[in-house]
Amino acid sequence: WCGFGLQAQPRAKALNVFKEWAVSFHGTQSSRITSILDNNGLLKPGDVLLDGSRLPNRLTRGGADGKGAGRIGFYTSPSINYSELDIYTTPEQWEGHKVRVVLQCRQMPGSFSVEKETIGWARRFGAAPISKHFSNDKIERFTEAGQSIIPYRILVGLDVTTREEEEERKKAELEELRAQAAEAEQLR
Repeated sequence: WCGFGLQAQPRAKALNVFKEWAVSFHGTQSSRITSILDNNGLLKPGDVLLDGSRLPNRLTRGGADGKGAGRIGFYTSPSINYSELDIYTTPEQWEGHKVRVVLQCRQMPGSFSVEKETIGWARRFGAAPISKHFSNDKIERFTEAGQSIIPYRILVGLDVTTREEEEERKKAELEELRAQAAEAEQLR
């Protein structure tokens, strides 16, 4: 990952965000960065982008209990491992590299709820942890208060291997071993 600092919003200094607010991450598509920067903050589904289109509500699936499903607001994570996943960053090709974009933000304590993953991770990968620092039950933050999140750095990842890719690789290797074992059993 490589970080590019953004000029802090004037209110950031007054609110002492770099000493008192929590670090959070927000994965996004590179095509959304200009709109986010021009709006001085994150966008939520339904917001109008600079090109006149509306930001779709494609990411708020929610978990099995429905928590998160259909809720319109702002989603961040204390872990870049969560925010870099394909569902959030939609990697793009650039000069032979797979590029991901994540915003590093400061988020006002007490302005968000801490929640479990809402991307279907448990269904796909069981109890495999997304991050070694945060449990899957406390990996996502939700708030309706957009002004409580201040982006201060654009992070660009080139050819990052995500946790999702690691787990998919493990599943494929396990399937290959099972197929080899079944073939060996048939040859006996």
